[in-house]
Amino acid sequence: MARSEHVSRKSRRQDAGLRRHPSGAPRARVRDPEAARDAIISSGKIVFNREGYFGTNSNVIAKRSGYAASSFYTHFRDKLDLFLVVYSTWVEGEWSSIRAVVDVTIEASEFLREAVERLTEHHRRWRTFRANLRALAALEPRMREAQNRQRRNQIKWLKELAEKLAWPPPSTSKCAFVVLALERVLDAIVESDVAELGVDSKELKQTVVSMLEHLLVPTAKDIEPGS
Repeated sequence: MARSEHVSRKSRRQDAGLRRHPSGAPRARVRDPEAARDAIISSGKIVFNREGYFGTNSNVIAKRSGYAASSFYTHFRDKLDLFLVVYSTWVEGEWSSIRAVVDVTIEASEFLREAVERLTEHHRRWRTFRANLRALAALEPRMREAQNRQRRNQIKWLKELAEKLAWPPPSTSKCAFVVLALERVLDAIVESDVAELGVDSKELKQTVVSMLEHLLVPTAKDIEPGS
């Protein structure tokens, strides 16, 4: 073998172990499992919401994240396992948007209107993901278990929110109704089911606000005399 060819192969092997810095200068590849996991989750969010759960596979998700398929299976059992993690981040994002409203408004009806608007937009940005979630919940026991686990979390968070806003403590039954009703109504709004029924989405959202006020917000009879 010619020396020049040997050097060339050696150089290629060295280059394969380097990443290029944005400036163009090569840098050593650093093994960071947490960074790999985060990148795959970020990729999953985009792919699941663009192509849908059934329209993609773990290889596509891993490739988009910049990692090999082997890295995917280092962190996730299968494609559904990743979907469940993305779903968890979706719920956390939804509640972050609700809690953020508490910091900018106090009046109950204003709070509820703003919360419903933010929730609607959150569902709209993730409508493909949400449609696939409902399908998976009908097909996959693991998805159904995860969904009900997240619903229990949301019931707990709703009770905590009511306490923070000094509203009467809502029952678990009321909280479950709110969580389940919002899920379906908001999905129906952003997926145009409501429009196909001949219903104005703005009017329906106001109906939702009124329902929430009736269920959660204190009325005169809830307030102790002299308080």
